[in-house]
Amino acid sequence: MTLETSSRHVRARRRENVVLDLRMAGKTYRRIATELGISPAGAFKVLDRALARLRQQTSEVAERLLQIELERLDALQLAQWDKATDGDLRAVDAVLRIMERRARLLGLDAPVENRLDVDFPRGDIDAEIEQLLCKVASGEMVPGCVAKARAKSQLPPAGQKAKDS
Repeated sequence: MTLETSSRHVRARRRENVVLDLRMAGKTYRRIATELGISPAGAFKVLDRALARLRQQTSEVAERLLQIELERLDALQLAQWDKATDGDLRAVDAVLRIMERRARLLGLDAPVENRLDVDFPRGDIDAEIEQLLCKVASGEMVPGCVAKARAKSQLPPAGQKAKDS
């Protein structure tokens, strides 16, 4: 790397850092461009390069941290292995927890599926949806909204049980 290339590289990094600082301070691309004497598209490109560099650095750090954690788990498992294979139940439990942690870190476990099966008659579902929409829209339960939903879906008044459909 020549001195010119190196100094150009240093200037580019400094510009990236300035653009990052200005953007984090809430400046628009247009304002950043004006301050640096470049186009708004140029400001965007500088920021994009800076963010790509940071993502790469973050990825490398995360990968190194993962390796360190796996090495620690290996050491812990090795320390417990002989006792576990000799039948020490506490050691067996420790080894199993270590193995579970390793599997989670490496993403080896299948995702857990959570399901909720609800058995509502059709009218009840529509009223429930209407009620939830009213809650979302207003931020709280509005009695008129619930009465409107009940009338629309032909639900019985509050406190009375719906008839089977």
